[in-house]
Amino acid sequence: MVTLFLTTACNLRCTYCYAASGDTPGRTMPLSVARYGIDFILKNARALSRDEIEVAFHGGGEPTVNWATLTGAWEYAQSQATPLGIRVASTLATNGVLTDVKIDWIVSHLTGASVSCDGLPAVHDAHRLTVHGGRSSEAVLHTLRRFDEAGFPYSLRLTVTHDQISQLPAGVAF
Repeated sequence: MVTLFLTTACNLRCTYCYAASGDTPGRTMPLSVARYGIDFILKNARALSRDEIEVAFHGGGEPTVNWATLTGAWEYAQSQATPLGIRVASTLATNGVLTDVKIDWIVSHLTGASVSCDGLPAVHDAHRLTVHGGRSSEAVLHTLRRFDEAGFPYSLRLTVTHDQISQLPAGVAF
C-alpha cells in the first residue's frame, strides 16, 4: 500500500485543521512522485507474490484539489498493475465538498472513501467553513446522498471538539 499526500491546499478552512491548510502556501505532489510510489509498491507486490495493491489518496489538505495527479496516479496504477495480474484498490480521504463530476469519477473508479462529516449540520458548519467563511454541510450531505444512490462504500470521520461533546449523541444518530 502507498498513501499519497497529494496537496496541502484545501477548499475549506476548518477551525481545527491540523495541517493549517490554506494558511500557508499550498504544495502539490507532481504525478512523477506518485508514479514512483506506485512503482515501488508494485515491485514489492511482485516480489511477495501479492495479487493486489492499494493506492490511498490523502492529504494535509483536500486531495481532490490536486485532481490531475489523483486521476493520473489512478490511471498509472491501473496501467502498470493490470498487465502483471495485480488488482488495484484505491481509496480516498475527503472533506466531501465535491463537484458532481468528481463524485461521478470517484464512484466509477475508486473502491471506497472516508468522508469528514461532523454530524449535525449546525455542528459541522461551526468548524468546517468554506474558503469564503460559508457553510459546507449541504455540499457534504449532497456527496453522501450521491454515494448512497450509487451504492458506493464510504465511512464517516467525525472530529469532536469540547464544544460539540454534548451534541455528539444527536450527531451520531443523524
